Amino acid sequence: MPRKKGKSPDLDGEIVANIPVSNSFELLKNAPEVNEITPRKDIIPPIVLNGRPANVRQFLEDTRKVVKEKFRITNRGRTTQILTSNVEDFEALKGLFRLTELEFHTFALRSEHMKRFVIHGLAEGFSAEEVEEELKAALPAVVRVVQMEKREGRK
Repeated sequence: MPRKKGKSPDLDGEIVANIPVSNSFELLKNAPEVNEITPRKDIIPPIVLNGRPANVRQFLEDTRKVVKEKFRITNRGRTTQILTSNVEDFEALKGLFRLTELEFHTFALRSEHMKRFVIHGLAEGFSAEEVEEELKAALPAVVRVVQMEKREGRK
C-alpha cells in the first residue's frame, strides 16, 4: 500500500501549502469615532413600602398620576417594591409617599452621597467655625466642619 502524502510538489519540485495568507485583522473603515466620555447614569434604587397599602386601587391611581414613564410594582410578601425608570419619577414617588405618610425606605442616589474630607496641616490658631465660613464662601455645598481631637499619647 503506498504512503499518503499531505502536500503535492508543484512544477519546480517545491512543496506548496494551500494556506490563505490574507490579513483578517484590518482596521474597520466605517467605525465611528468616539471622543466624548459619557457620564455614568445613576442607578435608581427601589422604593420599598413596608406592608401593603390599605386601598390598592387608589394607591395605583395616585402612582400613575405622579409617574410619567414605565414603572414596576412587585409584591414581596410583607413589602411592596417599586422600581422606576428615571430619577424624576423616583423623586416624585418619594414625595408622594411622604405626603400620604406611607411608611417606606430606599437608598440614596449616587449623586446624593455626601463626601467627607480631612484637611491636614492647618495652623492651630483656626477654629472650626472660621474654617467652615471660609469653605462655605468658596464651596456653598459644605454641610459642616468638625475639628478632630488628638488622642492622648500622640503628637
